[in-house]
Amino acid sequence: MSARIRTSFAMIPGWVITRVTDATALRVYAHLAWRYADAERHAFPDEARLATELDIGERTVRRAVRQLNAAGALSITRTRQTGGYYGRNFYTLPREGDAGRRTELRREEGDESVYLIGSPASTVVKIGRSFNVTRRLRAIQHMSPLSLAVLWTTPGGEALETRLHRAFAAQRQHGEWFNFQQDDPLKEITRVLGGAR
Repeated sequence: MSARIRTSFAMIPGWVITRVTDATALRVYAHLAWRYADAERHAFPDEARLATELDIGERTVRRAVRQLNAAGALSITRTRQTGGYYGRNFYTLPREGDAGRRTELRREEGDESVYLIGSPASTVVKIGRSFNVTRRLRAIQHMSPLSLAVLWTTPGGEALETRLHRAFAAQRQHGEWFNFQQDDPLKEITRVLGGAR
């Protein structure tokens, strides 16, 4: 077991250890908590990526995730993509008081921010939302070869994010990433929002 994984076991709350006895399931929980979960305790990795990072099979990951979910240590929500297709799993690591709940834990929508993240070296930007934009930038930066920055942010939640995604559907490149080509994304967002925000 690597030092990274061994260190992450300290992130497992006592109530999870008493409910989950399988060592592999605890290892998956620790990895999600250490590597992916932000301040809101949400994580988005796919099973293949978890399997690769933990050097275990995808079936083993699926079994561990099911055990964590059954114990109330992990809540799973399937996201939907355009056209009604299922996207990635949305994992929530509940806190002790929420351990029995299987529903997604959310803050009030007013606590969220909608953001535009991109690089001056690229015309591709990400339009998303988060409770902690700075932490979200760090997570995205970890996977990007380009230096990224928060180009724009405003209070808002799912409704505003969806409005922007729909307005720029023609520019969608992949997921929440949009290619504005020669257009300035900030000017385009201001135009769509009617100068507000």
